[in-house]
Amino acid sequence: MTTHTGGCHCGRVRFEVDAPTHIEATDCNCSICSKSGFLHLFVSRDEFRLLQGADSLTTYTFNTGVAKHLFCRHCGVKSYYIPRSHPDGVSVKVRCLDADTVAKVNVTAGHAGCCCCVDEIRAAGDGIERGTGFGFAIDQDLLQGAGIAANNHTDPLPIGL
Repeated sequence: MTTHTGGCHCGRVRFEVDAPTHIEATDCNCSICSKSGFLHLFVSRDEFRLLQGADSLTTYTFNTGVAKHLFCRHCGVKSYYIPRSHPDGVSVKVRCLDADTVAKVNVTAGHAGCCCCVDEIRAAGDGIERGTGFGFAIDQDLLQGAGIAANNHTDPLPIGL
């Protein structure tokens, strides 16, 4: 385990998170995650520490209201939030981590159960077709189990995205 740091674009929100240097992230394709490019790193509340910027955060909720989407009110970046699937934990946006402590990011695509995914899977019936083209490997078996089709790309994910 390593202590990573990260934050929003303007720097007002800063945090630490304990996680491996080789990060296993989830690229959820629910409506809010796909529109914001959120790559999930799920951690317990004990593994996450907000260092500064609590007064700069504003909250957005929708659907059941369980997920607490926290945005910097100055720059608009959601660097972490409280997910519906893990209400006692935190989902950190991997793209908001400072790159100096991250050795590698493995990304698995599919529904993370983060906030609205469960409802969207039900609405889709037989699944959601997904073609990524974002330059990372997709776990085909995981997607098949969830009823999601994907194109597989194996280029490494650049941390600076």
